[in-house]
Amino acid sequence: MIAAAGLLFATLAPAQTDAAWVDREHSQATVTAFVLRPPVITNVTCSRPALLNPGAVYLTITWRWTNQSAPYSAYTGANAIWSLNGVAATNPAPTTTVNGNTYTTTFTGTLLGNLLGGLSNLLLGSTINADAVTTGPVGTPTWTSPASSGIVMNIPALSTTASCSIKA
Repeated sequence: MIAAAGLLFATLAPAQTDAAWVDREHSQATVTAFVLRPPVITNVTCSRPALLNPGAVYLTITWRWTNQSAPYSAYTGANAIWSLNGVAATNPAPTTTVNGNTYTTTFTGTLLGNLLGGLSNLLLGSTINADAVTTGPVGTPTWTSPASSGIVMNIPALSTTASCSIKA
């Protein structure tokens, strides 16, 4: 039995081969890294959100892309994703128009949001942080700029005004 097992192992030994890792072919390429930059905010205007006028614009942000070459030359306003106080601005979503290389994004309120938020803002005051990141290109939303750009909107308590400034 032991002799049979030895004979079996002797016949199952791997065969000799000429295979080896000796291929001298190789390739070379240049890889360029790219970091998406957030929109550059150039101007901002704001007003206290109206209590009973849900369609009223309360925040207008004028901005442009970092430069006009690729990939930004293919981007639209949809590539700038806005958030208000860290929450995606979706209800209602801001609207963005373009004139040449200048984009204008406007924020409006909803009736319920204006009523509840407006009363709270009037009595307690509020600070709104609006921030944008760049995503790109369309079809690859996993590419997002590591930094954001934004504005700060201050609504003082018991006041009819609001002030806003571009974040440094």
